[in-house]
Amino acid sequence: MGDRDFPPGLTEALRFPLVEALLGRRSRRFFKGANIPEGPFAYRSRHEPMPLTELERMMVLTAMAGSTGWQYLIMHNARYAPHLPNYAGSAVGRTFPSAAGFATAELFFTDDSGVYFMGTRDAPNLLVVGNEGEPDIAAWLEAHRGRIRKLADRRLSLPARFPHIEGHNHWVANRPGTLFAMPVADLAQYQLANLCYYLQNGYAVYDDVHGCEIEGLEPYQDLYDPDNLVPLSFVERYSLSEAT
Repeated sequence: MGDRDFPPGLTEALRFPLVEALLGRRSRRFFKGANIPEGPFAYRSRHEPMPLTELERMMVLTAMAGSTGWQYLIMHNARYAPHLPNYAGSAVGRTFPSAAGFATAELFFTDDSGVYFMGTRDAPNLLVVGNEGEPDIAAWLEAHRGRIRKLADRRLSLPARFPHIEGHNHWVANRPGTLFAMPVADLAQYQLANLCYYLQNGYAVYDDVHGCEIEGLEPYQDLYDPDNLVPLSFVERYSLSEAT
């Protein structure tokens, strides 16, 4: 897709002020084809559902999980000096943050055309910069489009009832015409990364659930303080909170 294929509104979107976007953000807006069945806001749209265009969909997806080029490294940790910290899980930045650069999340999404996966966790640098130093948006979107894999030919069936979808989202989530995106974190990989991170910073864990030390750590006591162990359940909760 070249620049000539972009509608004029794309330039406006690219130049939209950050603060105005932050202050104007709302989680729920009434869309074409929507229906609030009862209550003080009861209303049924007079229009048919209007899905996003392909360009609009790519703009949303890259805003959620786009590759933004090589990261600037984790620049300093006194324990590693004069060397750089080495616990980042990816050399590439993305449009959303990840604690310590672990970067385990991937994006699944569904709309009227099917169910999809857009993998950018292990992607190389997808950001193309033009001769004038400006990002090549056409090339950037095309690179991400090439990482989308179709998993099914119809919208994901997700019952519009609790506990599948919270009650206040029944009218709006995964309805015809909508894009429903699901970031999924690899919690197992996150936990492994955290165990390495703690050890690299001088801490090992013990099994507080069963009240015992973890066997096989003795040969590595030069890497951690055996008198100051961290509860395994704490690291597990820490990983879950950070990944969430």
